[in-house]
Parts: sequence; structure tokens; C-alpha cells
Amino acid sequence: MTRTEVPVVRKQVVVNAPLEQAFTAFTERFGDFKPPEHNLLAAAIAETVFEAHVGGHIYDRAVDGSECRWARILAYEPPARVVFSWDISPQWQVETDPELTSEVEVRFVAEGPDRTRVDCSRAADMAPTIASTVVDRPAAEVFAYTTDPTRFHEWQQGVIDGHLEQPGPARVGTKCLTTRRIGRANRAVTSELTHIDAPRTWGVQGIDGPIRATVDVTVEPLTETSSRLTIAVDFGGHGIGKLLVPLIVRRQSQKEMPANVKALKRRVEAGPTGVSTDQLATRDPGGRPAERTSAVRRPAAGH
Repeated sequence: MTRTEVPVVRKQVVVNAPLEQAFTAFTERFGDFKPPEHNLLAAAIAETVFEAHVGGHIYDRAVDGSECRWARILAYEPPARVVFSWDISPQWQVETDPELTSEVEVRFVAEGPDRTRVDCSRAADMAPTIASTVVDRPAAEVFAYTTDPTRFHEWQQGVIDGHLEQPGPARVGTKCLTTRRIGRANRAVTSELTHIDAPRTWGVQGIDGPIRATVDVTVEPLTETSSRLTIAVDFGGHGIGKLLVPLIVRRQSQKEMPANVKALKRRVEAGPTGVSTDQLATRDPGGRPAERTSAVRRPAAGH
């Protein structure tokens, strides 16, 4: 069996401060550069604490005294190096499965008496998540259900609601609002339809928020009553999302996608829509009756 090493991505910044001062600022003032809105607690954050020893934690303490420990100190070597885990899932919950956490290593290198280079390394981005399954339903029915945002909550973990921004048949540029439960809050995510060829292919891309998904759906008819469904999901990060995507989001996607597709298959094969394939072909993307067309159209939404 061949073992493949996980590649590493490195970032660096140079600060105008002595080595010891740079290290101390990073560990003792961690909360100064951690965005306060990134909060897993019910109350506002009063402080972020970096426990300066192996076995310690990085944790947030709220104004009501509650605490959330979201990282573990794995190495502490002042003033040169610190390593900590990243134990936050894409749902903004503490991840308890070590296989789904990642490590961040930060090194401090003196480039002069008052100048320090800070190197940060992390696991490189994983490949997009791709899941495929055979569904014992016609392609039109599988396509209609998979791309209907009002049904996303039935098979996608964390989704509460989804709907089109505007009624009417979906087309390139159509926007969809999906509400997800992330940590203790509900967050709205906007996606835009990038391509559609019903009932075969469909794709959307997130256009707001720190984590933006790109989703491509392909439905291949195998027989008149069965189809192969393939869903590919990738993510782009903006702001804090640039760190979250490689550290957490893709790993969580790899974990959740098989269960999501399995739930979708079960729902479609059980006839969850309550309407026939012919009726599906005569409904608009929001699930309302529409004039019959030669292709089933469904709206866009991010994964």
C-alpha cells in the first residue's frame, strides 16, 4: 500500500518587533486579532484565552462566564514555535472527532534585533467532494428533487429552509436563499445558478459569506426508471473562510456527503414529493403549478 503525504500550505508575515515580543503578542493577545463575531457561545465574548502550555486550550469566555474550548495546545516552545489543533466544524460547533480536526503550526524567526518573520503552516486544501449513487427513479424525477431548494432540508444536514429569491422558472443567474443552522445561529446563504440543462446538469455557486460552495449536479439516465446521480462540491474561502476551508470545511464535507446522498436516495425512491413524474414536470421551481415545458426546471441553492 502506498502512503501519500499530506501537502502543507505555508503563509508568512514579517512584523517590526523583536522575536520574544512577537511570540508574546501572539500567545497573550490572541483575542486581539480573532474576529469576535466568530463565536460559538450564546453570549458575547469577553476574552479569548491562550493557555501557554502543552495540554492547554485556546478558549473563549463570554460575558456571562460561559466558556468554549475550541483548540488544544499541542506544542509550546517559546519564543520559536507553537502548534494547536483546530476543533471547530463548519456548523460552528466544537468538533469532537479528532479525525476531522486539523493542526496549525506557527514558527517565529528573528530576521534582526527588531524584526521577526512569522510562518504559519496548515494542511493543504483537500480535493472537491464527489458522491455518486444509483437511484431507482427516472432522471427527471431525480433532477427535480435534487435541485429543489424547498426539499434541501429533507436530505442536507444543517439546512433549515430554502427558497428562490424570485418566483418563476430557474435560469442562469437565478438566486436562492438557503438558511443553515451554524452553531447556535441560523445563517442565510445566497447562491447563484451558474448552469442548467434539465434534467441532466445543474450548478450553483455561493456569492456571500466567508465560506462559498460550488455545487455541480449530474443526472445520467440508466433506464427509463433508474438514474445515476453525481454531486460534486467544492469550497472557496473569503476572510476567515480562507483558514476554515482547508482546516475544517472540506473534511466535514467528506464526512457528511455520503450520508446526505444516502438520505436523498431514500427520499426519492420512497416518493417523498407526493406527486407523479408527470406532475413534477409541470411545476415551477418553487413547487407551484406551471405551464408544461419540455424540460423540468428547478432553482439554485448552495450545498
